[in-house]
Amino acid sequence: IAWQLQLFAIIKSSPTLSANQIAEKTGANIYAIENSIRTISKYSYADLASYSRKLVSLSISFRDYQIDQNEALINLLNSFYR
Repeated sequence: IAWQLQLFAIIKSSPTLSANQIAEKTGANIYAIENSIRTISKYSYADLASYSRKLVSLSISFRDYQIDQNEALINLLNSFYR
């Protein structure tokens, strides 16, 4: 999840770069880049920041509390589509 959010942020902040250029810059697979480019238009910078904060908060919860990690991840992913 963190990797995908990072990739989204890179793509969002580099609108003039081609998929190939982003792939070279990040080392990511070209197909992952192309799929992310198609998907990223749905999300604003504020969305990405919010999702990143949620992920950091969840990571801290994993460390500090005994929670069901699978259930927490499912809830996090579901929150992205609300």
